[in-house]
Amino acid sequence: MRWGSCYCKYTITSWISTVLNVQVLPRTAEQSTGTTSAVTQLLAALWRASTLTAGQHALPRTGQKVSSNGLAVNGRLDVGATARRRASGHRDLVSTRVARTYDNAPARAVVLADRYFDQHLVGARWRGPRLDEQLAVLRAATGPRPPKPSLHEIQRARYSPITIKWRRAAELSWRILNKDPLGVAAHDESTHGVLIDVAELWELFVLHCAGLATEQPVRHGTTTQTSGYLARSTVDPRRTMGKLYPDVLVGRGSIAAVLDAKYKRLGGQRGVDREDLYQLHAYSSTFGATLAALAYPAIDDEVPDDERDSPWQTSTGDLSFLTLPTEKNACVDKLTKWFGPSSI
Repeated sequence: MRWGSCYCKYTITSWISTVLNVQVLPRTAEQSTGTTSAVTQLLAALWRASTLTAGQHALPRTGQKVSSNGLAVNGRLDVGATARRRASGHRDLVSTRVARTYDNAPARAVVLADRYFDQHLVGARWRGPRLDEQLAVLRAATGPRPPKPSLHEIQRARYSPITIKWRRAAELSWRILNKDPLGVAAHDESTHGVLIDVAELWELFVLHCAGLATEQPVRHGTTTQTSGYLARSTVDPRRTMGKLYPDVLVGRGSIAAVLDAKYKRLGGQRGVDREDLYQLHAYSSTFGATLAALAYPAIDDEVPDDERDSPWQTSTGDLSFLTLPTEKNACVDKLTKWFGPSSI
């Protein structure tokens, strides 16, 4: 990311705001003299997304065994405990039941992480109404300042198939509280926590802007069942070779446009990389798209020759090389012009 001042922490926070639909506050970042505020905002955005994902279907409720004494059985009779009490002269019964509660290790970690961000993002409305509602329920159960759970307690908590995503949110919360967001240990080959793949983030940013630039359906090629093949056997048509998954597919029924995001610089002496050119040509010919383009991040106001001379005509269609602005509205405007009213 050493291309220029445009690829600073504010650009990355803007992309995360766009992709995750969260508010990363530029005012707070500008007032900071270092990177602490920006990093905190990034962590808050990722933590919020993780917590909202975990709470899509249920809050982290667990069962807690509760014992009670009395003349009536409340739940299940505890034969052993009742026998011991009878032996000591008591005539009541001991029974046990499972009480559902939100006061558990995962919930305490999430509540404490929320408190951490509240203290570091003073005055910021960064949660949203849905997360506010969920955290109010958890705070009512754990209290506003619960004891900090250990990572072992979080990992050993009982999760159902519906609440298993709370384990990831709770582990992320614990690492934030312990100032270990990357979770990297010298003696451990594994890495857990917050790792930002900027190339993937650029891909998702382009996908989001494309969805706003056209009324046609826009699909993420790497997560959809739509795919193409470079070759198919004439002897056995079921046999194929060279499966292709473009980043962005546009169109209802037939594919009207194909976009592939490239987090690299367009221009220089070499121009478009040969491998990228062959890849785009394969996408265009395989999917029969009217429009096909590689999408690069724009650098300042520079317009490379490969873009200036676009589209490039081939035997199967036209290919374009676009440098897209890193700001959402400008990116959407440029993609809207590229799609054009007659094509998309």
